[in-house]
Amino acid sequence: MVKTMDIIDAVMREFNRCMPGAEIYLGRIGDDCSFPAFLFIIVYDGGERSSKYTRDVTVDLQAVYFGKPDGNGNMDFEDKMVTAEKLKVFLNRFKLLVGDRVLKFDYEMKDADEKLAVFLTFDFKDGVNDPEFDEEQAREAAGVLYMNEERVV
Repeated sequence: MVKTMDIIDAVMREFNRCMPGAEIYLGRIGDDCSFPAFLFIIVYDGGERSSKYTRDVTVDLQAVYFGKPDGNGNMDFEDKMVTAEKLKVFLNRFKLLVGDRVLKFDYEMKDADEKLAVFLTFDFKDGVNDPEFDEEQAREAAGVLYMNEERVV
């Protein structure tokens, strides 16, 4: 089974490869952060059972880039564009190795309060580990016995 934190860790590693030296923050960023930096936020993490053994999972992540401010305290536009191009080396593969799985994703880049925001959406099938479900099925099968297509028990 794929864990959300494993996906986040793998994405953070890829961002670090594209932008070595950038600080990585998860969930929140303090006033004493150093630039450049990425803030990763879980936007959505959910799923639904699709069969006895599988579930459909969706994980949406947002990465916000905090670049070096220009002389007026605003985010430098050129810095954002250079960063976007560096990240596209990873993003344009549209796949990520997470443990022993390769997950496909979609992405989009937007501007958020003058900062570069990257949204990643992972949609994949994953296994279900539900021992009660298997036990319930076994009890039902044991409770109903058929012989020559006639119910015996």
